[in-house]
Amino acid sequence: MRVCFWGVRGSIPTPGADTSRYGGNTACITIELSPGATLVLDAGTGIRSFGDSVPARDHTYYILLSHLHWDHIQGFPMFKPLASDRTRIQFISHESVAWGEATASQIDGVHFPVSLSKVPAKIVFDRVGDDSLTRELTPFFDSVSVFASDHPGGSFGYRFELGDVSIVYMTDNELPTSDTLASDDSVVQFCSSATYLIHDAQFLESEMERKKGWGHSDVSSVCRLATLANVDNLILFHHNPSRTDRELDGIQVLAEGLLRANGSSCSCRAASEGDTFEI
Repeated sequence: MRVCFWGVRGSIPTPGADTSRYGGNTACITIELSPGATLVLDAGTGIRSFGDSVPARDHTYYILLSHLHWDHIQGFPMFKPLASDRTRIQFISHESVAWGEATASQIDGVHFPVSLSKVPAKIVFDRVGDDSLTRELTPFFDSVSVFASDHPGGSFGYRFELGDVSIVYMTDNELPTSDTLASDDSVVQFCSSATYLIHDAQFLESEMERKKGWGHSDVSSVCRLATLANVDNLILFHHNPSRTDRELDGIQVLAEGLLRANGSSCSCRAASEGDTFEI
């Protein structure tokens, strides 16, 4: 399986010369499940770049959302495979949420120039009480787990296990500050020994006094989490829309220093569009 990053920015797209290296698209990550299936994590504007990269083909795209905030769904109407009748799009979720219809409702002929009834692709929606997350993904993973994140309006993180590899995707989550995060906290246990932890790192510690309650984490707390959870690889995600490439370079250096100071051997990088790794 190949994991690819198509959008790594938070809150709003930020195209421009100052963001060209890390990218300005909002959240979207894909995991290739098989030659005929791809898991799409969030449908921010990065999903457009992903859709433009694939040929017309018989293919199922499983879409799993962290939540319904605009920056995580706004790219869906521009997903090119929607224009092909060879495409099957399956929204999946755990039994307490059903977000597919809300995401697709952007294609209504008013907010988008085409109505959903005119879309050639076959779209299958999740339903509350229907645990499609387990049913659809366990053929590809050994297990899939869900974590209720701390974010206004609610958000969910996901853990995918395959053999001895585990990936935690936890965007839009506000951690306790680094000095109060403890080894027995539920988030630490959820991330324990993860091979890859992809985590919201939108703020700096110095910004948290003004940003507390916004539902995003500071870099120091994320590094503390990675240390306590004994994570192998930390990937900083959901970058602040105001951060330039040069500032994100500095944040990666800061995070590497914090990890070493914490006694962690975890590798670290700030996610950028185009990043890939194999599992």
